[in-house]
Amino acid sequence: MLEFSNVEVLRRYHVGDWGTQFGMLIEFLFEKFPNVVAVNDQAIGDLVAFYKASKQRLDSDLEFKKRAQQAVVSLQGEEEKYRKAWAQICEINQRGYQRVYQLLGIKDREGA
Repeated sequence: MLEFSNVEVLRRYHVGDWGTQFGMLIEFLFEKFPNVVAVNDQAIGDLVAFYKASKQRLDSDLEFKKRAQQAVVSLQGEEEKYRKAWAQICEINQRGYQRVYQLLGIKDREGA
């Protein structure tokens, strides 16, 4: 509506908060894929299902919850292993958004 009315619209979204959710995802990633370097979209599959499974684990396993909370501390401390895992998850997430954007016909300022 705003664009149609000739209002400049900035399309921005934020991916990558370093809260408990990312600690949970990172720990679940490490658990499922010990060789985290080889992880990609196909390995993880549906990121929503991956998130739900990791959340279920967080809610039912106190030790996993503690590791997830420590993962956030490690991420904030810029430990390389955790930063790389975070970056992988963000990249997979962004590619998923791009597929949705393409289906909806959403284009960036350059028309891509």
